[in-house]
Amino acid sequence: MKLKNFILLLVVSFLASCGEKDWDDVPGYFRNPNDLPYGYPFGNNTIVEDNVISIADLKNKYSSVISSSQSALIEDDIKIKAVVSANDSESGLSNAVALQDETGGILVSISDNGICGYLPVAAEILVDLKGLYIGGYGEMPQIGAPYNNTIGRMNKYVWQDHFRILSDPEEGRVVPKIINSESEITDEYLGTLITLKNVSFHGADGKTVFAPDQGSSYVERYLNEYPTNYVIRTSAYYAKYANDIMPEGRVDLTVVLTRYRDTWQFLIPTRASIKLLED
Repeated sequence: MKLKNFILLLVVSFLASCGEKDWDDVPGYFRNPNDLPYGYPFGNNTIVEDNVISIADLKNKYSSVISSSQSALIEDDIKIKAVVSANDSESGLSNAVALQDETGGILVSISDNGICGYLPVAAEILVDLKGLYIGGYGEMPQIGAPYNNTIGRMNKYVWQDHFRILSDPEEGRVVPKIINSESEITDEYLGTLITLKNVSFHGADGKTVFAPDQGSSYVERYLNEYPTNYVIRTSAYYAKYANDIMPEGRVDLTVVLTRYRDTWQFLIPTRASIKLLED
């Protein structure tokens, strides 16, 4: 079998499984030696690292568009350099990837599955924003494409042309912000990973699951320690843990913070995001 075909087979196998990998053990799944030193076999390796702005500056530049839940074409030659903080590995975050830098976070909405296969958590990427759209879906900052007078998913081929992978995942790159109460939750942390300390699931009785399939695509659950406009939002159709029983007792819960207007939404990326605490 030719080397190129063998590498392609490995990549396809990885995209199909999209499971947790030890990147040090299987570098061939992620990096194509034939492409080095030019880059990786996903994305656009010709993107140059210049005109880079922070995510906070990007959101501030388009703040009026985001707050009005509209979308706007990014015409300036600007880029962001960010780390993947969450992906669709367990579909707690479906058709999207969360990016963050030291100033904040943002969601990139993509009409694609298996994003975790080429953008694992803690990989660093460069995004060429010119030609993409930014907006607010219910005031949630998002990069994507126009949809129903707001912002929605972009075509996966468009996305592939607008990002460049800069480096493999690196342990310690993604450190969630510790949150002890709702008073600490602000727009500053939208799109980032946060850890809600010492919380408990409302209605957890040893039988109730996160998102039973009862005709609704999403199910909202609550935390005993937070008001009812702070919700855990789970897809009944896509989240792999949808039928897991909500744990009783106290947990530390790591989530991607989003919002829909006045409702703060917690998206649980994976089962590992739920850390049971000892009594």
